[in-house]
Amino acid sequence: MKPRNKCLHPLSRRNAQIASCATSTITLFGKMSKVFFAVPTPESLTKIEIVWKYFDAWSKVLAPKSNRIGYVDVFSGPGRYDDGTDSVPIHVLKVALEKSLQGKLIAVFNDIDFKPDLERNIRTIPNFGTFRSIPKVHDYEIGNDPSPFSRLYEPVRDIPTLSFIDPWGYKGLSLELVASTVHPFGCDCLFFFNYARINHALEVDNFTENMDVIFGQQRRSDLQERIAGMSPTEREKRIVAEVTDILKASGAQYVHHFGFAYSDKNTTSHYLFHLSKNNLANRIIKQITSKLSTSQSQGVAKFRYKRDEDPQQELFDQPADDLQESLMILYEGKNLSVAGIISDHSRRTSMQYTDKNYKDVLQGMEQASIVKMDRPFFERPAGTLADSVMVYFPKKRTPKH
Repeated sequence: MKPRNKCLHPLSRRNAQIASCATSTITLFGKMSKVFFAVPTPESLTKIEIVWKYFDAWSKVLAPKSNRIGYVDVFSGPGRYDDGTDSVPIHVLKVALEKSLQGKLIAVFNDIDFKPDLERNIRTIPNFGTFRSIPKVHDYEIGNDPSPFSRLYEPVRDIPTLSFIDPWGYKGLSLELVASTVHPFGCDCLFFFNYARINHALEVDNFTENMDVIFGQQRRSDLQERIAGMSPTEREKRIVAEVTDILKASGAQYVHHFGFAYSDKNTTSHYLFHLSKNNLANRIIKQITSKLSTSQSQGVAKFRYKRDEDPQQELFDQPADDLQESLMILYEGKNLSVAGIISDHSRRTSMQYTDKNYKDVLQGMEQASIVKMDRPFFERPAGTLADSVMVYFPKKRTPKH
């Protein structure tokens, strides 16, 4: 998350490119229900934990290198549930105060339905008045007019900024516009994607215009053709892959996703996407979300939260073996550092693994004499593999005739 002098934000220098998508944002599924903020579900608590923990880690990297850092929450909610549980805005501000960031943080919140509640709730935070820049709360409607989205970013223009975009249902924001928030380095985004509703909308002709806004007309059409007749599992993989491809094509070099399953069935309701241009940011978010995953296989987290899920391995799910095969194919005959492998493989593929997963697999490949390393295992402390170690992948042997 290395900062640069200029952190381009939506509708600034990329105005011509982004405005064509932003001008057609459409409200798809109505407004936020006040009932939603009565008592948090376990899924909501998990989402909140991911966001505030990532803000904490992100700010630790950026704050020492920057005079100011920004945080923009596009659909904030009231900041607190009716039962007194803090939601994302208050958690983020509390972390900022605990880490003595009140002199650096510029926080911008927005919610058309809950502005008075949010303003009242954040002012109950102890030492709220010590912020050098008092957090701003707006009630802009994010819809057909792109200017409110742009105005949210005016106070944080040219500084490293973390964005959190959590629409109620789906506001019709294009994926290209979401990706624009991570230009260039130092700016990351967490985006809550309502998979269940998008999946349904792709089957209903009435929502074609809305899907064109989100995916783009040609991509939407191609996607619908591809997923026709697919099983629910394959369909979900294809839709998530399409979202990832669009986000990467729009400028996010690293995209990570964490799923939330319905508590009463084995299907996904939402995904939390993390977008960044930085490898360290990608490694950090995977460390956070892997620990909150409710199941794993071969020591690899499934990056999913499901209440009461059986954490045991599935018989036919072998993600560590899949990673080994992928590494052997991609890096045949090449020499890379461990850090280089993690960075390049994470960027080039949609496979999701933590640093530990990569290192465990590479050490297993070394033990099996599949790869060699410039510092072999007997010269390293037991069970360790530093980022700087070089890994040598062999070329395929051509069979002699």
